[in-house]
Order: sequence, then structure tokens, then C-alpha cells
Amino acid sequence: MFSSEKLWSVCGDYMDLVVAMREEDKTIVYANTAAADVYGDIVGKKCYKVFFDRNSVCTRCPDNIEEEAEEYGVYRWEFFDKKQERWYAVKSKMLSDDGTDYRCSALTDVTDIMMLGTESVGEMIKLTKLLKENERLRGLLEYDAGHDAHTGLLNRGQYIHDLSNIYNRDDMKGVGAVYYDLNFLKRTNDTYGHEVGDQMLFKLSDVLSRQMEGRDNIKSYRFGGDEFVTILTDVDSASVDEYIKQTQQLIDEENIKIPFPICDVALGSYFTDEIAEGESGRVVDDAVMAADKRMYNNKVRAKKAREQEKIDADLNARHNTDSAK
Repeated sequence: MFSSEKLWSVCGDYMDLVVAMREEDKTIVYANTAAADVYGDIVGKKCYKVFFDRNSVCTRCPDNIEEEAEEYGVYRWEFFDKKQERWYAVKSKMLSDDGTDYRCSALTDVTDIMMLGTESVGEMIKLTKLLKENERLRGLLEYDAGHDAHTGLLNRGQYIHDLSNIYNRDDMKGVGAVYYDLNFLKRTNDTYGHEVGDQMLFKLSDVLSRQMEGRDNIKSYRFGGDEFVTILTDVDSASVDEYIKQTQQLIDEENIKIPFPICDVALGSYFTDEIAEGESGRVVDDAVMAADKRMYNNKVRAKKAREQEKIDADLNARHNTDSAK
């Protein structure tokens, strides 16, 4: 016939660490062989001294374990033994014998599991930091890929990307394009150096950046060298004209604040509200090309006007000289 007492006599000493203490004064009254192998002769000693090296009752020890108990009156908890440097999972249960309460506890060494959890948490923290850093670097790379490193404006690559993305929508109402060319940039670079020429670039790019603030329908790009483009979406012709007027006024104000080097801009613009379904991206690109042509024509006319002014000035100077004779 099966005997639980016989099973305990055979296995009890070699299972988990098992101890029993008198609840009234926390004195250990029993320790099996497994417990003795780890802690030595602990019978008669205080549990809080043996396990926690304390001189008084642990504050964490529940006054009434039955209030904290789970199913079958078992109370579960964990503790770390600093001396042994081991983690233990503890199952405790209250028993009474001849009017005396005893706390019986089984201690299972779970150090490997706890350390695995700690290492896993550490690895998760490292992985989280790595992912955040990768996300930050990816953001920087995406920014660099779409922006001109010199001026901070969007670049031609971003413009090409935008043609098939943000500009590719059927609800677009009207499109305006403004094409800019910085006059005398090469001459300034050759004569005064690129640092001075850069000031011309920065004047224009600063104005274009300010014009985009708080206006999601306006984007400016540096196409390279001395060429810049602004795209205005969901606008009418009057809005494009007003934008150009404001931009030119801001450039003039910059030139007054910093007279040298002068920021002289040739520009051309184009507007259309004839946008067929599925054609908005193409319409934007066509508007840019049309604005580019108008800019070039305006630049040629301005150059001829300057040449004529120079001829007129020379003729006037000769006339004055001849009159003086």
C-alpha cells in the first residue's frame, strides 16, 4: 500500500530546500538535508538571520500568511540570498500543531532562470537602444537624401520623388511654378571666392525657407548651382503673383541689410489649373519647364537692357566730353 510518509522519508531530504519555523518567534525548527547542505546547521536559528542576515523580523514577512495565500493556502514569493548569490522561489504554508503555528516553506533555486531573465532584459534594452539609434540614423540619411547639403532646401532628387508622390493626386486645384536663377554667381565666385558667392546662395535660400514656413502647399528646391524652383499647389494665379511679389520684397530687404554681395535674381513663373485626372505629376513638371523657359527669356531681356544701359552711358560720357572741348 502506498505510504506518503514513506515517500517523504525517501525523497523529502533530497527535493527542494525545505524548512519549517515557529511563527511566533521565527525560529527554524526543521531543515531537510538539501537545506542543511546549503545553509549548514540552521535548526534553532532565526530565519531572518539565516536567509537575510538581519537582526530583526523582515518587514516583508506577512503578519498573516493566510491573507496572502493562493490556492490551497500556499503563499508564493521570491528572494535573493546575498551570501549565496542565489535566487529562490519560495512556497510557504501555515500549519498548526498543538496550538502552535508553524510556517513550512519549500525553496527552489531559480537562479539560472532569473539570470536568464535579467540577461534577456539587458539584451532587450541594448536592442531597443540600437533600434532607436538606427531609426535616428535612418532619419538623418532620409533627410540628407532629400535635402541640399549647402542650403538646407529640398534637392532635385526629392523633387523627382515628389512628382510621383505628393504631387500625384487627383484633387489638386491649381499649380504654380517659380524658377529662379542667381545672376552673377559664377562671376562672384571667380572674382571674390566661393565664400562670398555662398552668401548670395544663402540669401536666396533663407528667403525661400521663410516663405515655406507654415505653408504646406509651398515647397522650394535647389536644382543645383544657381538654379532654384518653388512649387505652389492648390492656388490660383493671383496667389502665385502675390507669392512672387512677397519673395522679391524679402530679397530686396536682405540686400538692404547686407549690401554685399548683392542677391540679383532672374525668375520666371507659370500657372495652370487645367489638371486632368491622373496627370497632376506631369502637370507640375510641365509647369516647372515652362517657368524655366520664361526665366531664361527674362534673363536674356535683362542682360540686353543692361548692355543697352552701358552703351547709353558710354555715349553720354563721350557727348559730355565733346561738349567740354
